[in-house]
Amino acid sequence: MISPYIWPGHPRWAIKMADQCKEWEGTYDSQGYPRYKSGGRSRYVHRDEFEYFHRRLKPGEKVYRACGNRRCVNALHLVTEKPATKRRRRRPASAKLNPRKVREIREALARRDRPTQRALAEKYGVTPAAISHVARRKTWAHV
Repeated sequence: MISPYIWPGHPRWAIKMADQCKEWEGTYDSQGYPRYKSGGRSRYVHRDEFEYFHRRLKPGEKVYRACGNRRCVNALHLVTEKPATKRRRRRPASAKLNPRKVREIREALARRDRPTQRALAEKYGVTPAAISHVARRKTWAHV
């Protein structure tokens, strides 16, 4: 991951440092973020690092780490825009419902002579609560 702040002509140590996390060796808060005390106040290290190396932060502006390492205070990893994550939730292979079954359940519940949720749960091998969640679009809302 080469930082956008590195350009050709930078010293070699800066290019090497762009790829390495610099973990804080001081104290951390209860969520694992680096903190230090200054003038009786506790401050976040990454915010001060960003302001020292880049620019002053606007009120309410957040600092994110491009590397994703909560303990990292490398100024070349700090950005103000949230990095895009490529996490996709996948349906586990053991899931008993699929989009076709979900549509069938919703169609059955929409009919006038609809079966009970318990009967549908037995038919599809899930719990009545799972049928209720499908019906209320608490789960499978995208289908």
